[in-house]
Amino acid sequence: MRTGVVEYIGNTFAKVQASDVKAVIFLREMSDEYIEHPSAVLHEGQTVDFVLLGPSEKRPDEWVGSINGASEAKARAALSRLSPGDRIDGHVSDLKDRGAILDAGEFEVWVPITELAWSWIDHPSEAVSLGQPVTVEILRVELPDGWLNDKRQRRAKAVGSIRAAIPQPESPIIPVAFSGLPFKVSAVARTPRACDPVVLYLLEELVGARSPENIQATTGLPRQTLEGVHQVLASEGLVKDWRPTAKGKRLAEAVSLARALTADPIRGLFVSSAHPSAQFVGAGSSSAAADYPPSWPRPPFNKQAEEEFARASDESIPELLIDRIVTAEKRELLSHLQEDDRMHVFLRRDGSRPWKAVYIPTPEHWLLAGLWGPLTRLALRRFVRRTSHLGAVTS
Repeated sequence: MRTGVVEYIGNTFAKVQASDVKAVIFLREMSDEYIEHPSAVLHEGQTVDFVLLGPSEKRPDEWVGSINGASEAKARAALSRLSPGDRIDGHVSDLKDRGAILDAGEFEVWVPITELAWSWIDHPSEAVSLGQPVTVEILRVELPDGWLNDKRQRRAKAVGSIRAAIPQPESPIIPVAFSGLPFKVSAVARTPRACDPVVLYLLEELVGARSPENIQATTGLPRQTLEGVHQVLASEGLVKDWRPTAKGKRLAEAVSLARALTADPIRGLFVSSAHPSAQFVGAGSSSAAADYPPSWPRPPFNKQAEEEFARASDESIPELLIDRIVTAEKRELLSHLQEDDRMHVFLRRDGSRPWKAVYIPTPEHWLLAGLWGPLTRLALRRFVRRTSHLGAVTS
């Protein structure tokens, strides 16, 4: 970059003298627009900024310069100090069909239409207006090479985003009715096939240090029946001489743990169509909609997701279920049961009603996005039905 004074104007060129160098400026380097004579933009004695393009081939003491390249050089110098993420101020200087141009002083910032606002717009004028002051966040800087000798490369600019510099609008939260699948968590001990409830009862009594005589007096079972049960337990290695083995004690403990969970089960609702973070609702939650009109159709649900959920057992029980609806006390019990190879923990549908309406606070944008897929598929199916007989749709 140099600053000099115009000392001579010819028909197709002008000469500029700076403190340390003399340069000749040709017509094509005087203005971005077409001019027929240098006097259209210059006059002798005028002070101008220019850049040196290279030594003159005709006069070794002169350089070839460019006045309209000076603005490009200034822009590049300013842009080189920018980094992605920087925020700068400017004003809207032009509106195009697919974006807006901002004047940031020494350089321009191009803002694509998708970066003008958080909402969808069809034209930049819906988001900004000419002369409007704005803050923009720099996304990238573009500095094409070869700009000194190729005027087409004199398009250094920054690409920015206005929406990144303003808070993202929060979507309204609205209560939406969903269908919830009632479920409960159950557990059973993995017992030998020969061990029916009577056999397991006798095992628990023996583990509790009850004698055969006390058991007979309590249950009224004949001695011969007790002997038969004892033989079954002994054949499975659970007792020996009416005394429980270590294996028998472990099985009796497993039966007791399973009974504790089954007596007071973990209950809830699986809301298959809700956002994943809100799919599990406690059975006693205020979200359960007892006042949902019975004449209304079933609220949104995902049948496939419900079927897969109802088959979950042991380690496949969702962790989110445990985190959202299980109390700390039962969480410890459930975790203990899941880790115990003597136990089988599983989900099952709860009650005779197949579903229960639940109101879930839902972001409006998520609801609309969730409905878009089903609505699109529905429209496509209708289109296929209406046009297939015309041969317009093929497999």
